[in-house]
Amino acid sequence: MSSSSSAAPSALSSQVSQKTVKTLAIFTALMVIAPLITFYVSAYLFFADSRQWSGLVAALSANVVLLSYVVYAFREDNALAKSDEKKDQ
Repeated sequence: MSSSSSAAPSALSSQVSQKTVKTLAIFTALMVIAPLITFYVSAYLFFADSRQWSGLVAALSANVVLLSYVVYAFREDNALAKSDEKKDQ
């Protein structure tokens, strides 16, 4: 195998993996920050008497972040598949 043929897939995979790591880092940060912010904001503004409702809102926000990551991942996968099909034609 020549070194030039192995360099192209390596560069592409490096570029894809950097984007993947960046996306994962953003959604990981959101998984930590969003529930904390929604818990304290909802406890302060809406549910001062009961922390259970604030916990429920925080859990819902974590689920929203998780669902948005799944949707983003599927859309990204579909976009990559479509671009590969166009390159093959």
